Amino acid sequence: MRLSLSWLSDYLDAVPPPSELARSLTMSGLETEVVGRPAEGLEGKLVVVRILEVAVHPNADRLSLCRVDDGSSVHEIVCGADNMEAGDLGVLIRPGGKLPGGTKVNKVRIRGVESAGMLCSEAELGISDESAGIIIVTAGEPGDSGVELLGLDETVIEVAVTPNRGDCLSVRGLAREAAAVCGLGLKARFAERSMRPTGAPDIPVTIKDGEACPMYRGLLVEGLSPGPSPPSLAKRLSVAGLRPVNNIVDVTNLLLVELGQPLHAFDADRIEGGALTVRTLEGAGKFKALDDQQYQLAAGDLVIADGQGPVALAGIMGGQRAAVGEQTRRVFLESAYFDPVTVRRSSRRLGLVSESSYRFSRGVDPAMVEEAMLRAAAMLTELTGGRAGGGIAEAGKGPARPERITLRKARLAAVLAEDVGLEDICSILSALGLGVEAGEDAIRVDVPSHRHDLLGEIDLIEEIARVRGYERIPSVW
Repeated sequence: MRLSLSWLSDYLDAVPPPSELARSLTMSGLETEVVGRPAEGLEGKLVVVRILEVAVHPNADRLSLCRVDDGSSVHEIVCGADNMEAGDLGVLIRPGGKLPGGTKVNKVRIRGVESAGMLCSEAELGISDESAGIIIVTAGEPGDSGVELLGLDETVIEVAVTPNRGDCLSVRGLAREAAAVCGLGLKARFAERSMRPTGAPDIPVTIKDGEACPMYRGLLVEGLSPGPSPPSLAKRLSVAGLRPVNNIVDVTNLLLVELGQPLHAFDADRIEGGALTVRTLEGAGKFKALDDQQYQLAAGDLVIADGQGPVALAGIMGGQRAAVGEQTRRVFLESAYFDPVTVRRSSRRLGLVSESSYRFSRGVDPAMVEEAMLRAAAMLTELTGGRAGGGIAEAGKGPARPERITLRKARLAAVLAEDVGLEDICSILSALGLGVEAGEDAIRVDVPSHRHDLLGEIDLIEEIARVRGYERIPSVW
């Protein structure tokens, strides 16, 4: 997971130096690397341009000839990509500049046509290892700084999250972890709650398989105006490795990264029959997903269906039939808890891994299901002028909370070969967000819903060991 330190600072009272933070997280079990600033090595001005015209190169069928406006003048650029069209925004580096990989950009004549710079791809700017074409941005204006818009000036860390720590696949989760292992304080926004609308839901939901989907929530938001996201929102997505699409989709993706709860927005006017059902397929069928690929579904796959058939492959990807587009004015926001095994099984069989399936297959926090949806509705209201239509569609409830775990001081001392003070034990467990009730010889611990990996006493002992530092455990011969 990629994360900018500026985003992390929204949740922490203070952020330690990048190298110190990376070391602390790594020593606690989350391998962390400081990626640095993607723009390191970039020389010259990277500027946002409007593509005015795209034509085939007169002397090379596989090259494009683009006329672009950088806010002050118009240039002709020869480009090997073909994913752009007139009206798009791209990023241009002018002759004399140098890319992060060391490639110098010169004014060159390509097949008889002079090219006054380079339209850049994500790979050329070091944002990703590969790319299918040039970067198309959805925010900004010609002449704006491409470095600022894409967040190439941000310090970024990359965290390898282990399969049992799905709670760390979010800014909020990593902030909680960093606060515990680095002894930091959390800001008040960590406990923010959104207003809950009341009334009957406009689009009711029914769950037919309560084991595969224990909990589903939905909310209609209407009066929307789809368009580009604000530059600050688009920048955060870009830094996290997600491509901005439009303000509706971007809000759901932003909260996926920030809170760890995947969301999906259906075009409400494309839901046939005005109701949705969460059900397991009894037989095979075809499904065209948002990636424009058609998948062969099988019995046992969990889907979200309307009166005509599946509109989403649950926990993995939405379908084209109810996709949000430029004409969308009403969306139905989906937020749910899907069984990790069910999602993982379908995702692997189809070879379809998404940001959503990656999180659902590791287990999301049931407490965030409704909160993330309400936060998305509030953001859509602010960004697009929308409003909630009716109340929340509710079906099912979250998985049962684990019972209280008793941690014996004697058992802790035996495993760690060291006595740990009661105050230290309680401080560590409280910093991790666990409820603590201390007794003379034992501590009774309430495990929060985001820590589904904590099942017994030995798990609590491991938490104390890693937060204190494994290097502090003495060698016993």
